[in-house]
Amino acid sequence: MNSAYGRLCGITGGSLILLGFTLLTVMLVFLGTGQSPIPVDGVGYYFVAFTGSVLMAWGLSLRVASRDMDLARVLAPANAMGMALMAFYRLVIVFSSADVRAWIGFLPMGEAFLFGGLAIAFWWGRPKPV
Repeated sequence: MNSAYGRLCGITGGSLILLGFTLLTVMLVFLGTGQSPIPVDGVGYYFVAFTGSVLMAWGLSLRVASRDMDLARVLAPANAMGMALMAFYRLVIVFSSADVRAWIGFLPMGEAFLFGGLAIAFWWGRPKPV
């Protein structure tokens, strides 16, 4: 396996698992205490928990792909597309949502660059067919 691509999958996967676990934990804290750092209501927490669950699954698949070149090759286009979509919607949010800018400023712009860079890395760095 391309060791750099394996590290990309492993590190990104681990980060997604951690983020997903954090979102699920924040939802549980909200359910238990009614307090949370994320300014959403109960319906918003439905989506927070959904996002956390999906990120954990995506992260686990990347962790497995970090050790399996054939799986990494198959998942590369989907990962590139997922990262590109994450970059795109953050750009849309930065330019269209005053609520988000009031809450976290232009942080989503930095995230757009991060996810855009990951999209490029997952696409151009993907293992080549044998």
